[in-house]
Amino acid sequence: MNILVDTVKIERTIVGYPGSENPIQILQVEGDVPEKKGERIVTGQVIYELGEIIGRGGMGVVRKARQIQTAREDTEDDDVVTIVAIKRSFAEGHPDLEAAIWNEANLNFNMAHPNVLSLKYYGYHNGGYLVVMPLIDTDLEKVIELHNLVPDKNTPSELQNIPDFLLHYSSQNYTGPNRVLTIPDKFAAYFTYMLARTLDDLHRTNGIIHRDISLGNVLLDKKIGALYLTDFGVAKMKGDTNVVIVGKLPYMSRESLMEPLKVDQRSDIYSLGVMAYKMKTGFGPNDFFIYPDDVNVNDAESCMRNDVWTTINMFNREPVPLREIVKGTSNEFSQIIHKAVHTDPSKRYDTLDKFAYALEKFLHKGRGPVPRSVADYLKMHTEGISSFDHEEMYSAWDRLQFLSHQNWFDKLSGTLSGRKTPKGTPEVFQPLNLTRYARERLEEYKNPARK
Repeated sequence: MNILVDTVKIERTIVGYPGSENPIQILQVEGDVPEKKGERIVTGQVIYELGEIIGRGGMGVVRKARQIQTAREDTEDDDVVTIVAIKRSFAEGHPDLEAAIWNEANLNFNMAHPNVLSLKYYGYHNGGYLVVMPLIDTDLEKVIELHNLVPDKNTPSELQNIPDFLLHYSSQNYTGPNRVLTIPDKFAAYFTYMLARTLDDLHRTNGIIHRDISLGNVLLDKKIGALYLTDFGVAKMKGDTNVVIVGKLPYMSRESLMEPLKVDQRSDIYSLGVMAYKMKTGFGPNDFFIYPDDVNVNDAESCMRNDVWTTINMFNREPVPLREIVKGTSNEFSQIIHKAVHTDPSKRYDTLDKFAYALEKFLHKGRGPVPRSVADYLKMHTEGISSFDHEEMYSAWDRLQFLSHQNWFDKLSGTLSGRKTPKGTPEVFQPLNLTRYARERLEEYKNPARK
């Protein structure tokens, strides 16, 4: 009988770069999580009762937990219960990782910004670090998964390869339930703008360069549409001289791999551009669309696994503009992101402020998203149309009119008038429609769906 054991797996790129005395290494640590669901952690007068695991980060696991605060003077109740998230990291014996965890906790605890979660508690407990924060259970990576921009459990096994998956499910002739959807331009621009503005503020006030931006490190509150940036464990502060190579390879700029001491705002701009690219296409700018004819399939698979050396070599090629991959992508938005993900940092935006300003100008052309429309969008996609009552649906329709697919409201008129609720995905969620160029590139791969 197989017994499932909670485990933690640490993966982190550390020290060195090509040509140095210490080559790039991927540190991997895997082990059991000491605490189990239902166990309690006591810190002073606060008790944390652990719930299920809701995420697995680069250095630990995140659990839902009940915070039980006892002996409060402002209430007659014995216990006051709040639902929180607990990040448990186990890096004992790995100084670089321990320093990163402590650095993250210290930065977060002393940082006051509306788009950065304020920690409730952090400390050392039972052989690892304990960080307690408000519970926000949705991130941009999960939003992309909801749009089926990556293969999921419903994808036929013969189509688990990403090129096959995209080519099949983005076909205009395919209208099945697993058809790939893409995040609309203005939502992708809105998320990117909010993060650029947040990072610009943090750089101005604290001298922070994040260095570990990814879709999974951006939390979204589905109720109010708020956005929060997390994971400052490897952030570079002004004046830092002991800087190692860290981060998630698909999001890392060339300079962050080759010259980590010289990393500045433009590296964060690159990572934000990769995020926008992934929101629109499901893959990054240095993935399979830009292979030259002389690269074989084995090399392509190596890059898809984020091989360090292949990733570095990919920087020698120009990324493909978004408008050449996803049909209907705004030329202006495509140009903004293309500049952000340029291999040469001197050809990107000089500062996060200039990048944010370019996105802001794009967003202000016509109606665009606001936090309430973000909340509407997420709720509709995660909880379904039936979760809206008549008044909420009319309000949501008004706030989402900036999207290009508007006939979804006509299809919902039956719902609003009391008739049977329509089935399927409302067309407010845009189907991914690849350009002819993208299809030709994908068709170079073996595609079982075309047999």
